[in-house]
Amino acid sequence: MKKRKTIVFAAIAMAILVTAMSMGCVEGPRGDVEDLEAMTEDLEAMEEAEQMSFDEAIAHIEAEKYETVAGFDNSIAVIEATKDETAKAYDNLIDGLIEGKDDLESRGVDIDEIRECTQVENIKREF
Repeated sequence: MKKRKTIVFAAIAMAILVTAMSMGCVEGPRGDVEDLEAMTEDLEAMEEAEQMSFDEAIAHIEAEKYETVAGFDNSIAVIEATKDETAKAYDNLIDGLIEGKDDLESRGVDIDEIRECTQVENIKREF
C-alpha cells in the first residue's frame, strides 16, 4: 500500500510538472542553456564595446599629443624666427641707454649722485 501511494504521488507530481512546463511556467534545462548562451553573447558584446572605447580613448590621446607637439613646434619656430629681431631690439635699447648716460655725463650730471638719490630707490621699488 505504501509503495502504491508513492507511485501515485510521483505520477501526480510528474503530471503537474509536465503541465507547468507546457504552459511555459517552468523551463527545463534547454531554457537555462539558451539563457546562458544569451548572457555570454551579451558579455562578449560588452567586452568588445569596452575594448573599442578604450582603443578610441587611446587614439584620442595620441591625436591630442600630436596636436600639442605641433603647437610647441610652431611656438619654437616663431621664437627662432624672431630671435634675431629681439636681440637687435635689446642691443639697440642698451646702446640707447649708454648714449643717454654719456649725454647726461657730458652735460655735467653726476650719475652716481642720481643713483644714491632716494627718489630713484622709490622708483626702483615700484617697478
